Amino acid sequence: MLNPLSGSVDNPNWVETKFKKQFPAQFDYLVDYIKQRASSNVKLLRSGDKAPNFALVDANDSLITLSQYKGQVVYLSFWFTTCGGCLQEMPYENKLVEQFKGKPVKIVSICIGTPGAADAQQLPKWKAVSKRFGLKTIDLYANRAWTKTLSEKYIVSTYPHYVLIGADGTIIENFADRPSQGVVAKIENALTAGSN
Repeated sequence: MLNPLSGSVDNPNWVETKFKKQFPAQFDYLVDYIKQRASSNVKLLRSGDKAPNFALVDANDSLITLSQYKGQVVYLSFWFTTCGGCLQEMPYENKLVEQFKGKPVKIVSICIGTPGAADAQQLPKWKAVSKRFGLKTIDLYANRAWTKTLSEKYIVSTYPHYVLIGADGTIIENFADRPSQGVVAKIENALTAGSN
């Protein structure tokens, strides 16, 4: 049986579709509270809002900003090196990169490091995991300050966390589907919308 709390109670899409089905009627009050909490998260960063910009380093120590991809659909992935769910998605992220090669789509992975590891170990651990999975995404690293900022701006409380951003630089969906859950159709829709 699926663990009823295996999704994110901060993810309004998951709460609406999967979470409610897991509980008997006497827990409706709990379900209502969690739905209210999740919907308040959506209000913080809604569809149509401008996506918060960032300036992060890649493995070559180049500075990459979100704004440099204006005019392209961007699919953001927030992860950390010891997150099992994050690592499971990496092959699917690589498939997305291949699938949208040559199209105005960027798959961007943002690693927030390794919780509990010493500062000197953060970058080497990130690079080791990226190399192990042969990550084909635009692979970025967020230091502690950027992690705090991005967690607040994108309402990231569980990992992996995905965000789909339109070619106009606005949010299509925060708490977007994982690559393994068939986000392809949504990316294709965003491409179609961006070319109109």
